[in-house]
Amino acid sequence: MPLATRPVDIIFNRGLDTKTQEALLPIGSLLESTNITRLKTGELKKRKGFESFANQTFSTPNLITTYRNELVAIADNNLYSYDSNTDAWISKDTITAPTVDFRRIYSNPAGNQDRVAMTTNGNLALYTWVDNNVVRYSIQDKSTSTDLVVNQTTGLACTSGETYRVESFGNKFYVIAGGSSNDLDAFIIQTTAGFSTSTTTLRTDFDNTNSVLDTASTTNLLYVSYRESGGGNIRTATFDTLLQPTNVQDISDTPEVIGVRAFQGDTEERLAVGWVTAANDVKGFIYSDNLIVRKTITTLETSQTNVNKIVAHENPDDLDEAVFYWDRYDSGTPGNTFTRTNTLDTTAAGTASEFLRSVDLYSKPALFDGKAYLVVKHQSSLQNTFFVVQAETQDVVAKFAPGTAADIDTSMFTSPFLITSSSTGELGLDVKGRLISEANTLFTFSEAAMGNLEFDLSDAYNNQEVGGLLYVAGGVLHHYDGRFVVESGFHLFPEGISNTATATTGGSLSNGTYQYVAVYTWYDNAGNKHQSAPSEAITVTLSGGTSTQTADITIPTLRLTRKTGIRGEVQVDLYRTEDAGSIFYKTTSLTSVVANDTTTDTVVIQDGTSDASIISNAILYTEGGVLDNIAPPSCKRLGVFDNRLFLVGLPNQNEVRYSKVVNTGDGIAFNETLTTLVPAETSQPTALATLDTNLLIFRENRVYTLSGQGPTDTGIDNGFTSPEEIASDTGAIDSRSIVLGPSGIYFKSRKGVYIVGRNLELTYIGAPAEDFNDRTITSSVLIQDTNEIRFTTNDDVLLSYNYYYNEWHTATGQDVKSSTIWQNTHVLFYTDGRVGREGNTWRDAGAFYKFKLQTGWLKVGNLAGFQRIRRVVFYGSYQSDHQLKIKVFNNYSDTVVQEVVFKPTDILSKQVYYGDDSPFGNESPYGGRRDNDLYMFEVHIKNQKCHAVRFEVEDEINPGVDPTNTGEGMRLVGCTLMIGAKTGLAKNRSGRKS
Repeated sequence: MPLATRPVDIIFNRGLDTKTQEALLPIGSLLESTNITRLKTGELKKRKGFESFANQTFSTPNLITTYRNELVAIADNNLYSYDSNTDAWISKDTITAPTVDFRRIYSNPAGNQDRVAMTTNGNLALYTWVDNNVVRYSIQDKSTSTDLVVNQTTGLACTSGETYRVESFGNKFYVIAGGSSNDLDAFIIQTTAGFSTSTTTLRTDFDNTNSVLDTASTTNLLYVSYRESGGGNIRTATFDTLLQPTNVQDISDTPEVIGVRAFQGDTEERLAVGWVTAANDVKGFIYSDNLIVRKTITTLETSQTNVNKIVAHENPDDLDEAVFYWDRYDSGTPGNTFTRTNTLDTTAAGTASEFLRSVDLYSKPALFDGKAYLVVKHQSSLQNTFFVVQAETQDVVAKFAPGTAADIDTSMFTSPFLITSSSTGELGLDVKGRLISEANTLFTFSEAAMGNLEFDLSDAYNNQEVGGLLYVAGGVLHHYDGRFVVESGFHLFPEGISNTATATTGGSLSNGTYQYVAVYTWYDNAGNKHQSAPSEAITVTLSGGTSTQTADITIPTLRLTRKTGIRGEVQVDLYRTEDAGSIFYKTTSLTSVVANDTTTDTVVIQDGTSDASIISNAILYTEGGVLDNIAPPSCKRLGVFDNRLFLVGLPNQNEVRYSKVVNTGDGIAFNETLTTLVPAETSQPTALATLDTNLLIFRENRVYTLSGQGPTDTGIDNGFTSPEEIASDTGAIDSRSIVLGPSGIYFKSRKGVYIVGRNLELTYIGAPAEDFNDRTITSSVLIQDTNEIRFTTNDDVLLSYNYYYNEWHTATGQDVKSSTIWQNTHVLFYTDGRVGREGNTWRDAGAFYKFKLQTGWLKVGNLAGFQRIRRVVFYGSYQSDHQLKIKVFNNYSDTVVQEVVFKPTDILSKQVYYGDDSPFGNESPYGGRRDNDLYMFEVHIKNQKCHAVRFEVEDEINPGVDPTNTGEGMRLVGCTLMIGAKTGLAKNRSGRKS
């Protein structure tokens, strides 16, 4: 007896479900939902396409975002603004924002650890330092941050003023320093298990009295350049990977300081040698392969006194050109130390020029993406800091240990700046340790630390718009004001002002005791006023007996800043008290400002303004106990809460720093006391988000909340709560996945996508999309018009969560680096450097893409039941020309058992009305039809007997149709099965039964 059949409606009223086992998928759920969205209950439609605009492709896309009504892109070390009038990107300014990590390596509480260096060999890192005149070392597994060897001695002496070098060559670490007599020794560490060590003598002609030494290495050669003991010449010896000598050559000159750089092209190597003579001449020399002279001794500059260090790097575009840098140390005022530079090729030297003032060289150069970077150090009583400088632009792109770097080392030692990957650099740092009090004296010992610089971190350029400016995280906190990009705040404040002269005529000052402070001031394009911390106050006593006296105040200039030239000059403002007063009033003119000058070390301001004239002037902003403005350290991620800018990803990984309250007309300002801590862990916070009256602080496996109102600008009345944990096993793995929706904050965890609701409870919503958990989220946006949260990835797929229907869909062809909402439109920055925006077509950059869905396994009875599927009818609505392809699968197999293609355009365009045909009544069917209103396509199933059936539906381009002119195709509602089913189980084959 044939099975009785009945129609069963399958409505596509659910979205994607990759969490449920395929055979158990609920009716209406989809195994695949590609390039699909839902605007109406029960109807699926093709998503809108993304059209390219601004016909420009960037080489290295980083970020796309908005500032006010401006569409902003960061790419190729520039910030661009989109000009809709010309449909073009306009370069506004340069920006480089690497991310920074900092970690202390070793501390000996009984002595200094200075001259810190590091090198790597595979996943192993060697850290070295000098402690009590001996080079010591530790070894760490970089992949796990596990200490393998801790604080061991090399036995190599290195006294004050001497230098040593480290190299990684072959499968060994080498520490090279002067030994006994005229020996030059190498301490060798095997990088295999056990880290066995030995010491060997490389040379017996090393001038140990002067300790002039530098090394470099390439893949096949170790270069050792030094002052030899016989005639004091510059001798260079080369060694192979077995440490066997291969060549020795001399340069007939006597160096006081030396620096070498080895670099190699595809087939050739070069060695650049720079040195300083006793006559204070800076010279250069270039070797080619096998120490063949490429460029003989050439003077780079004469009369260069007090040079401690010289380094070099290659021109990445010309193997025969080297760029040299040297510093000139000012022992009286270390903050006035400066560096100079020159080039040398096989023809001649260039013209020497000033590189940077107020810093000395700390590291050798490193090249990333064809650009050279150096680490320099500023020294002063209060502001010792390492700065990472891009050599070409002389811009500070990062800083380490602000205020806590150790004092300048006056030996010729320079720390290697290692390239540990195509975009990562690391180096050893010597920093100040804890404060020690002994015999009524406060002091610190220096400690060994390391700094890491990442130029291509996936979630770099984290940003927030606040206070009328766009802030961008990185090695330095930058901001964009619509015209230019500059550092937020000031790298340094005017430390060490002095009274250098007084006079009895020329002014309006009388006898008295006055105090002075200086402040750097700068105005951005939006008119906001930015001020540095004030200098320490100095007291000037005038006793000339007249009322026409003056005082000359000498103030250090700000020599490290982008705030110069067309970006607007910093002005140097002077404040003074009345005679015996305590309130500081501005004495410098509003109309005739004193401009900062980065090419000189100081400016002199003569003050002769009477007390009566200044008391109506502006008062120093710190009066009344207001905290001074101190630029924040490097940071990775930003948030806005309580009308403040918050920072995480700081050198102290448990710290959360926040600004003063944002005030109209003032730039955002920070102070080191405005901070809180999350519970101590080994991982940094990964993201910040504001939800109603709470700030959410994410780690990879934790979520904390902070609430309340923060302190006043004086630092008192702090109502912020301590961060409180609300999730202990779930957190955000990427700040780019954070987005605010109607119900709360959405974020990607290692488990999938969660939402923190407005009740601060976590709900897992990502189960249906778990198959895509291996994708890296590159941006997340709210699309209000379609009730969607969209998560872009850099791996072809865009994930869309419809929060109204609580369902997921995907879009293909979307390899995205970043995205944003601009003018109520979703804008994508693709990994290939193109920019696209959602349009009103159904094509991506003019190309067709498929609407494609795949149902779950459809069955009337149980999993192993028997059913007969006679036919299926799909229904929906026709939108534009297309082909409809339907594939049939059965019995839980991925094999296609039937495939049918319909041409709806050809079929539905045939409208036949009653009485139209001749002779009358000849139309078929009789009575006529109008199929445009009826999008129904029926498939007669060939293999009707089955346990379950599955369908795949997609649209295709109709042959002969221009693929660049395709439209939406169709919309689908569901299908109806004509099905019959038996009770019980289907018959099983022999061998599958016991």
